Amino acid sequence: LQVKATRVRAFSEALNREVVLEDICYKPLEPVSSECGVFSPLEYFQSNATLLDTVVEGKDYLDHLKFCTKLITADRGPLGGCRGRTGAPMFGNVVFGGLQDDDYMQATAVVITILVKNSVDHESPTVLMARAWESEFIRAVLAWRAAHPEIVVSFAAEVSLC
Repeated sequence: LQVKATRVRAFSEALNREVVLEDICYKPLEPVSSECGVFSPLEYFQSNATLLDTVVEGKDYLDHLKFCTKLITADRGPLGGCRGRTGAPMFGNVVFGGLQDDDYMQATAVVITILVKNSVDHESPTVLMARAWESEFIRAVLAWRAAHPEIVVSFAAEVSLC
């Protein structure tokens, strides 16, 4: 779902242009990193799904998650660094839900947060692009949810609040 969501493309009729996440996302460590602020369990693997199937010296994705949820800023975990693509740490209590006793391996939910820029000027190019992108994001998530009825998907987008 995260990969699908971050690849959403929309068209802003108001601006007569295509909009992708990189156009509207908040980049928390810019100019050091131009990566969008995305916070999720997959970011412990820098959004590289291939790492989920990787085994290094007998250590797999679960070993990496256990390590990284304890040492969130570690540069070297069992499968690489623990920070997300932006270089920001992933806090277990932000990306996992349904927790009991802070045991992230027993979480019953995962949380994906995609940070999008905003403006007090509701007609600014930033807001117009964000509205277009978020509208398409909603369609994409609804389609994904319909195709995966075995997974409970809840979501929010600011455009739905306007």
